[in-house]
Amino acid sequence: MAAATNEARDFFFRAGTALAIVAVTVGAMWQERTTAPGQLLRGGISAAWLADYHRELGYSLDDVRRASQPVPRVMLAELPMDLAKIESTPLRKQLFIEGLLPIVLGVNERIASDRDRLVALLARQKTGEAISGRDKAWLEAMAMRYGSMDAGELLRRVDVVPPSLAIAQAAIESGWGSSRFARQGNALFGQRVYGASGMQPAGLAAGAGFGVRDFETLGAAVAAYADNLNSFSAYAALRAKRATLRAQGQLPDGLSLAGTLLRYSELGDDYVARVRDLIRINGLGALDKARLAEPRVTSMPPAERHAERQDI
Repeated sequence: MAAATNEARDFFFRAGTALAIVAVTVGAMWQERTTAPGQLLRGGISAAWLADYHRELGYSLDDVRRASQPVPRVMLAELPMDLAKIESTPLRKQLFIEGLLPIVLGVNERIASDRDRLVALLARQKTGEAISGRDKAWLEAMAMRYGSMDAGELLRRVDVVPPSLAIAQAAIESGWGSSRFARQGNALFGQRVYGASGMQPAGLAAGAGFGVRDFETLGAAVAAYADNLNSFSAYAALRAKRATLRAQGQLPDGLSLAGTLLRYSELGDDYVARVRDLIRINGLGALDKARLAEPRVTSMPPAERHAERQDI
């Protein structure tokens, strides 16, 4: 087994300077495919419009939790413009979860596809089977993207994030979509960007040197969040726990992985407890088994409910 791992590691290191060029290209491509095929809804939609559309599609969180219904492939480019104004907390939470779930599943679908390809290629390489130049370039790009030249570590990194964890953290960091960063910059996870760019938090001390990263779409924000968990050294414990659960034949779940997020927030244990409480109280755990519907969505609300639909 050690020999096979060393062979894979040697393969990644043979790329040389061309590796950086491939990584830049794939990085740009990734920004164009952060969600799975379906519908991307743009146009400043209202919460009422979205609720009506979900009802027309038969989209029910209760049914999804019971695993009796797949999730429609409807991806929001941004949150409803009046989501923060909804007085009913249960309704605001419901629309936030319904809107974010298909996006998270879409990002996970892309990651799972990459993981399947990675497993297959490494298995072929282990047996000495020749792989194409295109597959070599893809492997090299994945190694650069996820920050590891080691085959075993790369497998730990190229993996999905439980929807319950993603939604719980987004709810905490964005105030259920009510924060200025979420409304103006699709920033759901409080990711920082250093330098002069980014959205500036109110009251930030002059010369702090960072802002909150903004995104063109919610899908790009979720993809960047998954990248953080799958690449940064601060979340090595999450990746190890996820790999252990898989080795035990268990589905990685949000409650289990939340315990590894001590470094996500300066609140440490209190943050972990808050994430876990939110998952339990809002019934998010059952969403870890949710799946996207197979066919593309074709239904649309009546024409008088204006929104721009883009097939993706």
